Amino acid sequence: ILPIQAATEEEWPRCWTAIEGMTLADLLPVEDLPDSVQIARFLVGGLRGLKSLHREGLVHGNMGPDKLVLTSQGVRLIWLDPFLDQPGTPQEDLAQLAKAVSALDPYQSDPIGSLAHGWAEDPPLSIEMAESVLTRFFASHLTERRHSLLMRSRHVHAREGEARLLRAVRALATAL
Repeated sequence: ILPIQAATEEEWPRCWTAIEGMTLADLLPVEDLPDSVQIARFLVGGLRGLKSLHREGLVHGNMGPDKLVLTSQGVRLIWLDPFLDQPGTPQEDLAQLAKAVSALDPYQSDPIGSLAHGWAEDPPLSIEMAESVLTRFFASHLTERRHSLLMRSRHVHAREGEARLLRAVRALATAL
């Protein structure tokens, strides 16, 4: 939760802190293949923001793609209605976060994006549980990608060996 940088007194008191960056809404619709790291970055940033709010006994209640901002320091959660009593529960906040982030992977082609889609329908019971699941899930996903790259590398090296052998056989055949 950031400190207030400016305040004005009009019909309604207004307070704000300037945060520069692109919102998740600015990045939509996604036309490329989803990026696991970007999806995880938005989930983690949103979870950190919600954790700060929930620790203070507050509920966001109005989560959407326009409330997640990608800044130079990472993803920040925007909460614009601190004076309004927002209905909702922490678990509903998690579902709204997951729904917003799942827009980065509309066809559920990425494992982390599929996790976000799942959370939109059935959110974890707490922020701590969500963080734990995301950490384990991302570690598992990275292990699978490492294994896939290792197998691809072995396949490429094997093909390079076959190509060298073929060149040697051709050179020998030409010499004979």
